[in-house]
Parts: sequence; structure tokens; C-alpha cells
Amino acid sequence: DKALTTNGGVEAVEAAIKLMRKWGYTKKSVERGKARIVICEGNFHGRTTTVVGFSSEPTYRENFGPYAADAFITVPYGDYGAFAKVMQEDAESGAPTIVGFLVEPIQGEGGVRIPPPGYLKACAFLCEKNNVIFCADEIQAGLGRTGYLLASWHEGVKPDLVVIGKTLGAGKHPVAMVLGNDEHMVFTPGDHGSTHGGNTTAMAIALEALAIIKDEKLCVRSAMMGASLLHQLRQELSCGGAAKIAPLVRGRGLMIGIVLAPGVDSHMVIDELLKNGVMTKDAHNVIRITPALIITETEVKRLAELIGKTFAEIALRTLPKE
Repeated sequence: DKALTTNGGVEAVEAAIKLMRKWGYTKKSVERGKARIVICEGNFHGRTTTVVGFSSEPTYRENFGPYAADAFITVPYGDYGAFAKVMQEDAESGAPTIVGFLVEPIQGEGGVRIPPPGYLKACAFLCEKNNVIFCADEIQAGLGRTGYLLASWHEGVKPDLVVIGKTLGAGKHPVAMVLGNDEHMVFTPGDHGSTHGGNTTAMAIALEALAIIKDEKLCVRSAMMGASLLHQLRQELSCGGAAKIAPLVRGRGLMIGIVLAPGVDSHMVIDELLKNGVMTKDAHNVIRITPALIITETEVKRLAELIGKTFAEIALRTLPKE
């Protein structure tokens, strides 16, 4: 029903946190100052003070505290049992304080981690049952990246709140949004805002980006090209020394992660890939591959070949001779 515009992703996440808290106090009758939000281990939602306060990445947290530790509950990502236990304990407390569940449908900075089938749907159902807001951070995985407009749709989940960004600005202008229905978009004038949020340039670019995604069928293209790239990468890295360097390739659409074997230096790998013309980013022991949604089949083939070539070279240079 409504959209709140911001200048960047983490601003939108902060707005979503405020929305969940205000909704909890004004609609769920949670005691003032007691609202809590469940988040996942390995999350990445940005780098503002509130958000790094519940990050599980030490480098994001160090030297920026103190943090409001009691305001967030961390559960293992993809572990429905752990989430259900937290929700049950809150429901049985007599005075529930959980107002929201903030989750990435696929973790990007966490290493392209895809939750088990049915996880998101089960969590969304439990949120509805316990009158808790299900908030999907789709900043990295949304807007066609995984083959659907929203990654949550892979499980047929319609979140109560959705945070989108990155692709929304088409690489041209910073813009992000929180989307939700009237029930959960509880801000009134003065509750939230920024000088440039919703500026006309950002809105024009966002509208055009969404139109291009629709008109050029980029969600379908992402699904097709992603499946092709995933298949070719698995072929390239399945034999010889490369398989010992990178034993697993996982992904959905054009959001793919190459999992490195223990002891393999991810920084060295991305440097070697760059030398061969492939720009990537690491997330701990995972090399993230996220090509443009307009990538062609010819480019997919070339990309897979270059990655395979690089890993073969690394294996030849670093593995002991047999």
C-alpha cells in the first residue's frame, strides 16, 4: 500500500526497524522500551550504529559500541527450530515483546547462503500466528537478482515489510525503499525523514529501473542465465585440481557463490580472478559472482571459462605435485 523512500539501503533498514518497534508499541501493546526484533547469525543489513550492533561480523562491531544488546535476538540462519523456540518462549512469557523478524531471503555478505527449502515460508507462517512482522531485506537478493522480482517469492512468501535498494538505482543514483501495507506502515508526519529521500531524480531513475526489469523480462533472464552459469561453473570446477580448491558452487539466479576449501586464501583468489578479467568479491571463504542481469549466453560461457582457467592455474601453482 505504501512506500517510504530513503537515500540508501541501511537507511531503509533503520526505517523498517523503527516501523516494527512503533507498530509493536501502538498496535501490539508491547511495553514501552521492551520491543525486540529477531535477526539471523551471519546477517548483513548495513553499517549504521544500530545495525552493526547486531552484526555477527567482529570487524563491523569493534570500536563502535556500546550497543543495545537486549533489543535484538540472534538465531542461526536457516534453523527453523531455533526460530520457533525463541517465538514460543516469547509467546509463553505472558507479555510478548518480539515485534519483528528481519531476515535476508538469501544472505549475500554471509556467503551466498540459501536457507533450506520451506524455511522462509515456515518462519512467515509462525510470524503471522504470533502477530509478529515478517520483514525481508531484499536489498541484495531482490529486483530480479535470483530470478524473481523478490527472492521471498521462491517460497511464495509475501513479507509484511520489504526493504529494497541497490538495483533500484540502476547503478546511477542512491535510492532505497521500505514497502508495506497500511497496517504496518505506521509512521505519521515527523516520525521519519531525510533531506534528499524521495528526490525527483531518484524517483525518476527508480521508476525507469523497474520498467526496464519488467519490459526486458530481466527476472526470467536472470533465472535462465543463472542456471546456465551455475551449470557451467560446476562443470569447470568439478575436475582436477580446481575441485580441490573449490569443492562447492551454490546459487540462485545470478547470485552465485563459489565455496573455497579450508585454508584457501580468498583474497588471493579474487586477485587472480581480476588478473584474468573477472571482478568478484569475497565473503569469508566464498567468492561471490553477481553479473549484470543483462549478461548474454556468450558472456556467461566466457565468464565460466575464465573462472575455470583461474582456478586451474591456482591449483597448479599451490597444490602439491602428485
